[in-house]
Amino acid sequence: MTFFSYDAGINTFDTANAYSHGESEIILGKAIKQHNFVREKIVVMTKVYCAVSPDTANAQISHLSGDALDKLGYVNQHGLSRKVSTLQLDYNDVLQCHRFDYATPVGETMRALHDVVQAGLVRYIGMSSVMLHIMQNYAKTNLTPFISMQDHYSLLYREEEREMFPTLKVMPIQSRLPALWRHFDPWSPLARGKLARPLVEQKSTKRAGADRKEGVSAPIWTTNIDHFTDAIQVRLSEEELKYLEEQYTPQPVYGHS
Repeated sequence: MTFFSYDAGINTFDTANAYSHGESEIILGKAIKQHNFVREKIVVMTKVYCAVSPDTANAQISHLSGDALDKLGYVNQHGLSRKVSTLQLDYNDVLQCHRFDYATPVGETMRALHDVVQAGLVRYIGMSSVMLHIMQNYAKTNLTPFISMQDHYSLLYREEEREMFPTLKVMPIQSRLPALWRHFDPWSPLARGKLARPLVEQKSTKRAGADRKEGVSAPIWTTNIDHFTDAIQVRLSEEELKYLEEQYTPQPVYGHS
C-alpha cells in the first residue's frame, strides 16, 4: 500500500514508535528503501512517547505511563526518553510528541527535542494531542519551535475550533518558520468510521478516510488506496458544508493527555 500511495502522488507518511508495536516504523522504513522512494520528495513523520516492549505479548503497555511502567521494569523506556525511531532513515522530517510527558520537566523535553534537530536527526518537531502553549512558549528562548499539531478532529468532534485553530493563527514565532506553523493534521477525521457508513453498520467500521476543513493541512489517512484516490476528486458545496456542520453540539474534551 505504501508503494501505491507514493505512486498516486501521496508524499507524506505518518507513523509512531508504538503503532503495531513498533512494526509500523520498520515496515515504512523498509518500503522507502525497497521501492527507492526519492527521499527529498517525501515527508516522514513519526511520534515518540509510548513504551514499546521487546515482547509482542506485552503490546498493551503502550497505553500505560509513568509509575505504572516503572513498576513493570520499563525505566527510561517511555515518555520522550525513547530512541528517535526504528525507521532506519538518515533523518526524520517531523518528530512529534505523541502525548504530554508529565514525568519530565517541559524544559528538559524541549531541550532534548532541540538537540535532535541540531544533530540533524530530525528536521522539524511537532505535537499530537498535547498542551500546545505550555511547550511552545519555551521555544522563545532560542529553542526549536513546533511547526505542526496533530489533534482529534472530525464532524463529530470539533472542539479544536474553539481554541486550537485561533491559537495556530496567532502563535507563530515570527522570526522562525512563520509560514510553516499553521499545519494542523487531524487524526480520526471520520470518527473511526462512524461518518463513513449508515448507523446500522457502525459495529463493522474501521478508522479511515478524511474530511476537508479550512485550517486542516493534511488529514491522517489509513484507508484503501482506491477509496482514497476517488475521494480526492470530491468537492463539497457551501450548502453541503453548512448542512454537515449545523447539527454539531459541544462535546467533552476527548483524545488528549
